[in-house]
Amino acid sequence: MSYTYTRFLFPSMSWLNAFSRKDAKDWYELYVAKIPERLQVLQGYVNSTPGFEAWELGYEPETVRMLERWFIGHVELRLQTTEELEQYYASVPERFKNLPTIVTTLTDETNSLVVDMSMYFGEYMRHEDTGLQWNLCVNGKKNVEYQNPVIVGSGFIPQNPRGLMDVFALKVGDKTQKPDYLINLKNTWIPILWLERKTPPKKEN
Repeated sequence: MSYTYTRFLFPSMSWLNAFSRKDAKDWYELYVAKIPERLQVLQGYVNSTPGFEAWELGYEPETVRMLERWFIGHVELRLQTTEELEQYYASVPERFKNLPTIVTTLTDETNSLVVDMSMYFGEYMRHEDTGLQWNLCVNGKKNVEYQNPVIVGSGFIPQNPRGLMDVFALKVGDKTQKPDYLINLKNTWIPILWLERKTPPKKEN
């Protein structure tokens, strides 16, 4: 079945960090508003693939496993351009410059699929624990999740689904992903999102 996949790309970290609070809030609201539409786009793309015609959007374990298998088959890498490599090398602290340089990166289509998968995974988390919700991370510019859409509970650690799906895609690219990656990731993260920050005991005078 022929299917035209419409891409939806995510701002780079440098762009997000440079956003005003209003721009970041506008982007967050667009991202969340797009979730139902993008999940339908994702389902259309999955159903256009031979062997996945019967897949239906949902969060049962076998549904999650089937989507994971589909995603693994659609991750693509490309060589970084000379300009990208120069920018990467310039951003690396001096003490790390002797480490091997990563010469590949995700294609634009894979980056868009990462965004769609981040929306799916965030909704999967919320389906499994109805106390979780989407939020905009506004805690400090040094926070790696700063001005990203995140999943939160009552704990002090937010979850960045896009960052997690980006790591998943890169693991697929270098063939280091493990079976049931999404299910295990969900099981790992749900208790983390409810962790309260420990307060040191007060010293007695």
